[in-house]
Amino acid sequence: VANKATGQPERQEIILDDTDPVWLEIRHLHIAEASERLHDKMTNFASKNKAAQLSQASRDGAELSTRDLQKMVQALPQYTEQMQKLSLHVEVGIYTYNSTYMLLFF
Repeated sequence: VANKATGQPERQEIILDDTDPVWLEIRHLHIAEASERLHDKMTNFASKNKAAQLSQASRDGAELSTRDLQKMVQALPQYTEQMQKLSLHVEVGIYTYNSTYMLLFF
């Protein structure tokens, strides 16, 4: 997992159990299905979260009002937390896939 401050990879222990709703949803899926489901969840969340919407609007050249910036700041903690959770599941999936591939073909 990339360190937030430095961007450098670091080891992190991740516990996947019945308290994690994303894990409960994808744990019995094939890796390809799980990956697709996670992508859909990230896209869906980003389309509904105000911080993501306003960030995309500003990238598209729209001017943001002070009120828009206030909404973005208010929505940012939820956006950051949810995207980190989903990203961890994506990284675990990538690690699992790569490990399995190496065992099967090398």
